[in-house]
Order: sequence, then C-alpha cells, then structure tokens
Amino acid sequence: MTKSPAMLRTLRHKGFRRVWIGQVVNIAGDAGLLVALALLLAGGDNPATSLSVALAIIACGKIISVLAGNVLADRIRRSQLIIWSDVMGGLGSVVILLSRAGHNLVLVIVGATLIGLKGGVYQPAYQALFPSLLPREELAAGNALRTLGGRLAGIAGSAATGAAAVLFSVEIVIVANIATYAVSVLTLVALGDRKPVRTDTQGFGGMLDEARGGLAYVWEHRWICAVMVQGTVQVAFLTAPLGVLLPLALRDEDGAYGWVVATEALGAMLGAWVASRREYARKGLVAIGGASLELPLIIAVAADAPSIIICGVGFLAGFGLALFAVLWLTALQTQVPNEILGRVLSLDMLAAIGLAPVGTLLAGAAVRHLGVGPIGWICAAVLGASILALLVVPNVARFADGPGPRQGRARQAATPVRHPLRPDLGLK
Repeated sequence: MTKSPAMLRTLRHKGFRRVWIGQVVNIAGDAGLLVALALLLAGGDNPATSLSVALAIIACGKIISVLAGNVLADRIRRSQLIIWSDVMGGLGSVVILLSRAGHNLVLVIVGATLIGLKGGVYQPAYQALFPSLLPREELAAGNALRTLGGRLAGIAGSAATGAAAVLFSVEIVIVANIATYAVSVLTLVALGDRKPVRTDTQGFGGMLDEARGGLAYVWEHRWICAVMVQGTVQVAFLTAPLGVLLPLALRDEDGAYGWVVATEALGAMLGAWVASRREYARKGLVAIGGASLELPLIIAVAADAPSIIICGVGFLAGFGLALFAVLWLTALQTQVPNEILGRVLSLDMLAAIGLAPVGTLLAGAAVRHLGVGPIGWICAAVLGASILALLVVPNVARFADGPGPRQGRARQAATPVRHPLRPDLGLK
C-alpha cells in the first residue's frame, strides 16, 4: 500500500487538522481583506491619503503588536491568542466599513490599527502552537503544509475578493472576510492545547523580565541570533527593495510582474514540499543555500535581464525562501523550549519586518538618483556578504546547539537571575 505524502499524513492528527483548516480560511480572509481595503479606500474622496495612512498604520501596528506578543505567546494558550487576534481583525474590518470609504479618517486610523495589531500577534502564536499539536518528527511536514496552505489561501483569497468585488460590492466582500475570522475562532475553541509554563508571575515588571529573558536566550544561542540578524539584513537590503526594483525593471511588459509573482509562488510550494521530504543532518547549510537563491533574482534585475529570465530566477527565489522558512521554523520549534518559544518566534518576526519599511523607502529614494541597476548590484553585494558572514558562526550549519545539556541553559536564560538577598531586584 502506497504511503501518503508526509505533509498530508500530519492531517491525521485531529487537533492539527482543525487548526490547519481554520487557519487556511483565516489567511484567505487576511489576503482578501487587504485587497478589499485597497478597493474600498481607492473609491473614496481622498484615496491617496486614506490608503497610505491605512497601510502605514497597519505596518506600524504589526511591529508594535509583535513586541507585545513577545511575552503574551508564552503567558496564555496560543489558541486563545489567535482567537483574540481574530477578534481584533474582525473589529478593525467593521470600523473600516463604518469609515464610509475613508471619508472619516479617524475611523480609518482606528480600523487600520486593529488590523495591524492582529497581524503581529497572530503569526508567532500560530507557529508556536505546532509543538502542542504534532510529534517532533512531524513538525517539518506540518510547517511545510502550513506554508503550502498559506500560499494557496493567499492567492485564492486575493483572487476571490477581486472577482466578488466586481460581481457584488466591496462592502459585502469585507463582511464575508469577517466571517472567515469566525470560522477560525470556531476551530480553536476548546482545542485543548498546552498552556505555556509561566516563568514569572509578577505583573508588568514580570513581563519585562520575561521579554529580557527572550532576548537573553537568543543572545546566548549565537546561531539563532546570527540567523535573525542576517534575516534582518536580507529583508532590509534585498527583499523589501525588490518590491520597488522589480516592477521598475520589468516596466510592466505584457503583465510580466504578475507572472514573476505567480512563478515565485509556485516555487515556494515546491520548496515547502521538498523541505518536508527528509531530515537533513546539516539543515542549516541547506536552509542558507535556499535563502541565497534570492541572489540570482536581484542579479537578473540589476543586469536588466529579459522578463523570461526574471521569471525563472523568481521561481528559484520562491523555492529557496520556502525551503529556508520550513527548515528554520522547524529548528526553532525543536530546539527552543516550549516555555520560551513564543518569545523567540516573536523576536524572529520582529527581526524580519522591523526594517522592511526603511528598506523600501531607501530603495525608492536611491533609485531616483542612481537607477535600478546600481541599486540592484549594491543589494546583491550586501546579501552575498551577509551569507558568507553567517556561515562562519558555530552551529549555524546544523541549526542546533552544540554538544552538552541544553535545557538547563535554556531555563537559565529564560528566567531572570535574582539577587540572593533582594529577590525583587533583577540582575539581567
């Protein structure tokens, strides 16, 4: 009898199956909401102002909520945190509807803030939930299925929203997207996932100590810190600028930009599948090799290559980034203790998105003075240097701690050190 693919075998776990289905619907709703939001505000009296304000506030709200989620994901059940994020997303959508297509800018600001806060809390909580739902040996397959499902849901949600907005109205589409959050909540109620072990019970001061504990853990495990720093560099100096450089380089030749986005998504699906197929002894090298596949894309853009070439290397970039994402997330889920996993994943997300707006703005300003080609070559050089620097850090090649007990060091880093005579005085 032929065995089903590893990704699909994870669905035999009832709790994981419930969550995965609910979050595929949830992600489709998120993708559709962003499209609907743009369509709604673009039809108002002051579309440029309302849309730019909304998008900027959503980005800032996501960064702020990541900082709060840094601690919350290790204090309450991750399923409950996702439920609260869905509630914020639903309320934000209602407020945006009440803004009357952006006529009331105050309501646009409030609604965009709630939608942004949802995004920053949601992702670390969802990722940290997996070890409670799957055995350790199936985490890679589960992460691959999460990536694949998320990609498909994003494409389907965006496409369905665009079509439905034409057939019906944007307002009706937003109401339908709100319903997707309700579906997510229903799949999470009474899930029974493990509540993280609290390392501190003191109010706000305890939360600050726990946040410092997350930073201390990442700093102690230098391979985790190094990968996060390299990821920040890659997003700020390559991934974010590509959002500006790629459309300019393609000059919208026969819809080439859309084809590049589509081929990148297809590559990501294949990368997620490959990552789930086997266990790699030196998974760090494999993952970093995958991340470096974004380099041919920026080189093709800098060299003003034909659109067909850019489509091909876009496929490679999508493949490599998905391969990296699955292996990296699985490494964190298996190496980091559950009681601090939420904080580490929140820091990882903050590292990934924190400088993205800066990279986008700088790329836009620099292109006006230097052009697409020179900026592309600079981005390529920065990426290559950052990857080479990452490879010399101990334990990066394995994405795992070196020999010796790990749990004791993890707990020591996660729990603030106390003064022997003054327990109220934290030494970290």
